Amino acid sequence: MNRDQLKAVKLELTERLKSLENDFQRAYINIPENPEIAPSPFPIVMYTMAALDLFSSLWSGWSDSKHRGSDTRSQTERMIDFLSAFTNYPTGKSKILVQMYRHKLMHTSEARQLLDPSTGNIYLMSISPSLKPKAYLEIDKVGKYNWLHLGVENFINDLKKAIFDKNMYYDQLKKDPKLQSNFIRCWTELNSYTL
Repeated sequence: MNRDQLKAVKLELTERLKSLENDFQRAYINIPENPEIAPSPFPIVMYTMAALDLFSSLWSGWSDSKHRGSDTRSQTERMIDFLSAFTNYPTGKSKILVQMYRHKLMHTSEARQLLDPSTGNIYLMSISPSLKPKAYLEIDKVGKYNWLHLGVENFINDLKKAIFDKNMYYDQLKKDPKLQSNFIRCWTELNSYTL
């Protein structure tokens, strides 16, 4: 990629992250003249997970599995691998996060429980605007349920760091021809969908 292309990529990634921040504010806006309107965390969580899906797609070079070439990972595995590569999230929590908030919420529009058949553990979601670092992505066991706590603002900030902190995705993209090729291949795929 030349300098102008990298500048365009940076702008695209920056705009996506700004959009997430904007929608986060709107999800939790206080409407004093209409107090019965409650915050709406589901749309911003779904959008944030869709952004994670996009970022992992650009990193890997494919979005739709029919375009993944020799990459044998599923979409879920790709997203978990992105979190492992660019955040300090433990793999187990990343798996629960993606399965619960991306797949269960995104595909059913409801907060559904998630069963780990290997342990019998049942996971539920707890969504907050933001959490103190110690509480973020922690799992609290209450009776037979395990509550995974997601701070939406925390997650958005972690995505920003994953993209733009030193030695993270964008820094790597600027130097690595394979990552540049992946970005171009995925961007082409995303802009070539047909009916």
